[in-house]
Amino acid sequence: MNSKSFERWAPWLLLLAVIVLWQVLCTVFKVSEFIFPSPL
Repeated sequence: MNSKSFERWAPWLLLLAVIVLWQVLCTVFKVSEFIFPSPL
């Protein structure tokens, strides 16, 4: 991956990583939808 390509895809990869982490945390810790709704 060259620098220009990385700069283009970095925000989308970060967004995807945050959503996946958010979903995993909600699932693993069984967080109430009222307190912290899952993204999916």
